[in-house]
Amino acid sequence: MSQLMNREGDVENAGRLKEVADKAGDEALHIAFCGHFSAGKSTLINRLCGTDLLPSSPIPTSANVVTIREGSPGARIQRRNEEGELWYDDIPLSELDQACRNGADIESVEITFPLPLFDQKTVFLDTPGIDSTDDAHKRATESALHLADVVFYVTDYNHVQSDMNFSFTKRLQDWGKPVYIIVNQVDKHREEELAFEDYRYQVEKAFASWGIYPEGILYLTLKEAEHPLNEWDNLLVLIKDLVNIAGPLKERSSVYSTREIIGDHLERREAAMADWVEQLIADSGLPDAEETAVEETGELRRADRLSRVEWWVDQLEVEEARLFTEEERLREEGEAPYQLWKKESDTLIDNANLIPAQTRDMAARYLESRQSGFRVGLFGGGSKAEKERENRLSALLSAFTANVKAYLEWHLQDYLKKAAERMGWKDEELSQVIDEMHEGIGADWLAERVLPGAVASGEYTLTYSRLIDADAKAAYRRRAAAALARIRAL
Repeated sequence: MSQLMNREGDVENAGRLKEVADKAGDEALHIAFCGHFSAGKSTLINRLCGTDLLPSSPIPTSANVVTIREGSPGARIQRRNEEGELWYDDIPLSELDQACRNGADIESVEITFPLPLFDQKTVFLDTPGIDSTDDAHKRATESALHLADVVFYVTDYNHVQSDMNFSFTKRLQDWGKPVYIIVNQVDKHREEELAFEDYRYQVEKAFASWGIYPEGILYLTLKEAEHPLNEWDNLLVLIKDLVNIAGPLKERSSVYSTREIIGDHLERREAAMADWVEQLIADSGLPDAEETAVEETGELRRADRLSRVEWWVDQLEVEEARLFTEEERLREEGEAPYQLWKKESDTLIDNANLIPAQTRDMAARYLESRQSGFRVGLFGGGSKAEKERENRLSALLSAFTANVKAYLEWHLQDYLKKAAERMGWKDEELSQVIDEMHEGIGADWLAERVLPGAVASGEYTLTYSRLIDADAKAAYRRRAAAALARIRAL
């Protein structure tokens, strides 16, 4: 797909798609930090890293996203010369700040440093402030999001309810990115002016009014570590919990990022096609001498232009028909059946209804039991709550696996066997591959897909339901592809 984008001149999206594919081989969870310049975002990242790593001033480039990962102390700067060629410059951290001040040719910066609180499974992405007046900074932030598995959006205490915050986090949510809000500078809170619980309620209500339901909201102060409202320890626990479920988060991120990039590419292609048609119409006018000869007959000139455009449209239709005929010819050859089976099996998987309303209600009940302070009855203790949580998880597991078996697995196995029979198969190993297609969905599988700190709500129930639906279907899609590859080799 990236090669096709390159051929069509969309180098930017081709590069982004390749980066998503390359990131699939990286086990680390990529956590992006976005927000305002003055919200303390860079200070927060430096605190997580245990030292001041980030440059003190923004990097003057259109791709000034800084990546921080575990490793020996050092920095690698990617630059692009006037001829468009890329080259790398490895420098000590002590020279990074100066290099970035004079780095108009910088494409990217990667910092490696021993991270005492984390390990090789964590990568931080520092993006420019979204409130920057520099369009290059805004584009840099946008361009980094396809690499993010999780986003922490940082805002300061006094400016949480700004339209910019709402519009940006809404876009992230619509994109499918797990978003956590960090309200920094909570030391500015004055309890005598407003009870903190009221302030917290106002924040959650404001985001909800925009249809935004973050996975969690944390309140921090980087000035007063012992402040009673500081949730620094909760942030550290949250990040480590997210790293523990990096696999599902990365797979989800890859799917949603790919979808977003392809969508952006299609929009650009449609815009380019519209421009081409306009230019075609503009270029189809009569030569000046002929226009002079028919100066009095404007309608004739207009009719002539239209006839020229119609000729071009006819030529395009002829070419389209030729390509269709060629496609039909290829369909009759060896590769066509495989492509048809692949398409039909994907359609079968996509159309399987794994989360009907009753199962979604069970998911909501289970998510409710995962909330802090969940109790059973007025005097129910911790053991009763845990037992009820296990019962709700067991009920969800039973319903979900039954749906997978009835609406997906059985139909997919039947379809693949019929496809193999049409090829005259006698492969016992293939039969076993199809018969053992059952995906190992258990209680742990369902529990691991609940994002830490998620607030039980109708919105998150839908998010969770979509996630387990997508993950189950992705597993069966991979198994079907393996079976089809074996069938094709018969």
